[in-house]
Amino acid sequence: MAAELTLELIAHGPQQAAILPIAAHVQKYTDRFIYTDRIDETSVPIAYYESDPLYSWRNIQLLDRTHLISANTFDFVAPKDSWTEVTSTSFTSMYKEVAVTHKTIIDRKGRQRPVFFRHDLPADTVEANIHVVKNGVQKDIEGGYLADVENDVIYTNYRNSYNHDNGSYRVYFITSIDSSGNSTHQLLSSEPVAREASWEDVDLTTGKLKEEVPLFSRSKSSSGYTFYMNIAQTYYIRPLEESLIKPEMPAGVDPEDPWNIRFMAGEFATYVNGRFRRYWLPEYQSQPYQPYYPYIYSPYRKMFWVNRNILRATRNHLAIDPTANMHLTIFIYDEDDVLKNLYTTDVGLDGVRYSDTGADNAVYYESDKITSWDNSRGFVALGIEVDPNWNFYATYYYKAKDYEFTGRSLNPLQDKSVLNYMWVYYMVPDADNNDKAIHLLSVDRSGIIASTTQVMGRTYPNHTLFNTDGTANADTVIGMKYRSAVDTNTFTNKYTAQWDNAYGYYILAEVLVMDTGIKEESFIVDVRRDGATFTKDGFVEAVEANPRILQSEHGYGDLGQEVPDSGSYVIHYPVSLLETYGGNLTRNQTERLLKEYLPVYTFPLLNQDYPLSLVEGISTTVEQVDFKVSWEGPKYSYSIYKKESAGAEWVFLKSIPAKSGADAGAFPNEGPIWISEVDTDVQSGSIYYYTIRIQEGLIEYPGSDTLSVKVA
Repeated sequence: MAAELTLELIAHGPQQAAILPIAAHVQKYTDRFIYTDRIDETSVPIAYYESDPLYSWRNIQLLDRTHLISANTFDFVAPKDSWTEVTSTSFTSMYKEVAVTHKTIIDRKGRQRPVFFRHDLPADTVEANIHVVKNGVQKDIEGGYLADVENDVIYTNYRNSYNHDNGSYRVYFITSIDSSGNSTHQLLSSEPVAREASWEDVDLTTGKLKEEVPLFSRSKSSSGYTFYMNIAQTYYIRPLEESLIKPEMPAGVDPEDPWNIRFMAGEFATYVNGRFRRYWLPEYQSQPYQPYYPYIYSPYRKMFWVNRNILRATRNHLAIDPTANMHLTIFIYDEDDVLKNLYTTDVGLDGVRYSDTGADNAVYYESDKITSWDNSRGFVALGIEVDPNWNFYATYYYKAKDYEFTGRSLNPLQDKSVLNYMWVYYMVPDADNNDKAIHLLSVDRSGIIASTTQVMGRTYPNHTLFNTDGTANADTVIGMKYRSAVDTNTFTNKYTAQWDNAYGYYILAEVLVMDTGIKEESFIVDVRRDGATFTKDGFVEAVEANPRILQSEHGYGDLGQEVPDSGSYVIHYPVSLLETYGGNLTRNQTERLLKEYLPVYTFPLLNQDYPLSLVEGISTTVEQVDFKVSWEGPKYSYSIYKKESAGAEWVFLKSIPAKSGADAGAFPNEGPIWISEVDTDVQSGSIYYYTIRIQEGLIEYPGSDTLSVKVA
């Protein structure tokens, strides 16, 4: 008998997850795969539809504009295979972050080449070599490094790399053997050969820097920085990427994280628009350092799965150092977000229960699973295989080489308006120590600047709408075009580098937040029969179960809901939805639910529907007002409110009980059925105002239009 598989897709069912391995042992092949004809009318026989979850590195499109100033491009700063050679105890550089080395190797072409990075080997190493794992394939490396086993160090220019977009990677490992024959397998952790000296490197007897390893100190100079070496010998110098000012994707990637664009905290000085200008980030110094500068504690961040044994953080320059009590802890969750494992570098936590309550009470810290790490590139090697379908998070310290712009999170779940603008990050030159150099513009779809973060600084003007005293600001850029091919009255022309102006602002990045919740950019598996669709009776219930259907080809069609060209349209909803009028929702909750599945480019106008009476009146008798109220049905009563001036509070006058049609007047009748009333508590010559509020049970609805009457 042939095996069959019956599949039913239930739109309103709970989320289901399944791992389909590439290879699996089965007892019998599936002979046929059919879609059953027995479909409940409220089921949804459509294609499987899934939008990718929000993910900052996928939803954010970042255009790096820093090439506009050549002094801030790496090809200009440090062209490939270039370096500077000096034989001195000091040298100057226009860049703050440089790699300094005194070690060289002979490459495959017989040329002498400096090696700028080092990896510290375990003590008593007698042999060491490097091999590389590239996209799952391991390969031994025969050259490109220098093993100095006498000093337990290996020198190389190799560095680990990972491409998040396509998942490709190149990871280097160091295998070393000590004199007892014990072997160690570690991730390559490359740090510059010469490092900046700290107070721990000062010889307390002589007051000078120690000379066991190359060290340097640096001081600011008019042309950049002057570096002072502790040993006189030949040095090779090359600027590092961290010496530049470059935009970086957010460290937060999940929907729950803030999506803050980061910038390398480099520094450079160069001629721009006819003046020598310094570009730097004074705000970098004001970050929340912990336990001390330049370290910051990152409490809970996503980690990328590289391969079955390696994870990578969302940032470089980790500061994992168990000897300094700066630990790494990795949280591993399964597909259902259930905590499965806790790995840490803190041996003091080994075997400690994570929680005394809940499902997490069966999870214990394990300190032997993290085997090695590469701080400079953010890689972590595990001594156990991990599933790519699991979720990985980590807490760690990192050495801040960048600045996180926290003035605006680009996460659309935290602020939907980010989808409506292009976000332009720029910096002002020669910023004061107490100012911020980086500012942000929002540019609408027509290219007009809608907002700016640049208020008055010590070295730059205010560009917001108003001055601090509330007067209109003549220097505002709000309402100005961001850029134009024909108009010269634009932000780029009047203020930015490469144009003839006195400001020299530097455009760093243009950023768009992309909406991936559309069919063309979503994952679709079509398992329908030809012509399969909803039953007429089940359509409403199916849409209530899965509102996305309304915007599909089964609802409004492939093109979605039609709206006016202006992008504005009106939505009416009953006021009885609101908790004030007997419902369960607040006004904000109602509006959020009504707008949730609308295209982002539309502007909905929300109107409340509720029963409303007409009211008419006149005064032809002295000290008497005759007015009438339209009858709206037998289930309603009517409350009459009155006030003696337009700005006064309404005062309850009287109540009209519910009436049948016959009690209300001639019934049936063309036009409104009126209930007549008289107010004699009035004075001649005065004006009185009336409104009618319909009441249904204990719920009193909003009032009618206001009637004003001058008493005879």
